[in-house]
Amino acid sequence: MTDLSTNTPQIIDGVLICPACGHEYTHHRSVNIYHRQHEDGDTIITRVSGARVLTEIGARENPSRRRDAIGIVFNCEGCECISELAVVQHKGQTFLRWHRVEKNSD
Repeated sequence: MTDLSTNTPQIIDGVLICPACGHEYTHHRSVNIYHRQHEDGDTIITRVSGARVLTEIGARENPSRRRDAIGIVFNCEGCECISELAVVQHKGQTFLRWHRVEKNSD
């Protein structure tokens, strides 16, 4: 797994570019919603993929260190990696960044 948490997403002519290889053809697979009942609390993750919805309570995974976040998971046609584009809240600001990138093992 490659950590691209500091990698700013690249968009060229309205097309989201793969953070691992720069390919233009990515497909969204699922959405992750990271929620905390209070700042710095445990994370509740709701994962939506097609008609399947899973909820995990007390998860440690969260792209935001202290608050809520939303992640859209993509796979790339060029390098077959799986990456999560995160919308992260921090101190009243909203950041858009790659949260994680990993090789597809499907």
